[in-house]
Amino acid sequence: MTTCKKCGTCCTKGGPALHKEDLSKVQSGVICISQLFTIRAKEPVWDNVLGVMSTAGTDVVKIKGTKNSPLCSYYDGKAPACRIYGNRPAECRALKCWDTAAVEEMYAKNRLTRRDILAAAESLCDLIDAHQQYCDYDNINRLCHGIVQQNDWTGGAELTKIIRYDENMRQLVIKQAGISVDILDFLFGRPVAATLRMFSLELRNSGRHLQFRRLPGTRPAGRSAPLIRAGEE
Repeated sequence: MTTCKKCGTCCTKGGPALHKEDLSKVQSGVICISQLFTIRAKEPVWDNVLGVMSTAGTDVVKIKGTKNSPLCSYYDGKAPACRIYGNRPAECRALKCWDTAAVEEMYAKNRLTRRDILAAAESLCDLIDAHQQYCDYDNINRLCHGIVQQNDWTGGAELTKIIRYDENMRQLVIKQAGISVDILDFLFGRPVAATLRMFSLELRNSGRHLQFRRLPGTRPAGRSAPLIRAGEE
């Protein structure tokens, strides 16, 4: 096969990341911001092209999946067809399922960032920068590694502060700026609490306190300890 059959197989594996050449599609509303989410710099991420867990070097702005499915939100399964095929993103244009060389060559280059899209909203960009700095994934990784691998629960309090900051920032822009909840994952990425499983932790919210639990099968090297500790606020 050397021509696209428009079967939708590639669409079921997740929405594409956006690149600089896709900016006009977002600005014109062909691709809605409410249909985007951001994988933030340094966040662990599954690399669909290489087939390995990797770390995002920069923002990766992607089209959302459908509900709890990776199926691209612009794919119409009834047709079946892409609802924006004539204006599909650059990665979709480059992808040929019988030859992935073109998409492999371009997929990590000239990625579109939140600042590119929000260039005219400087105050909102400042909030994004503040959130990125406080909720830095290098620090989150360090704290989670200490809990999971070194049995060091002292980082629980700091991790709690990061999670609460992330939650409060989202509520702030909803209440003070009238931002729709639909674009929060574009502005600030996925909630920090929702990404802890990538670090072998799960979260239990018990009111004022957060509890962190190592996922089954993870133990600190050479030591044993209770699986649950509370992160104090």
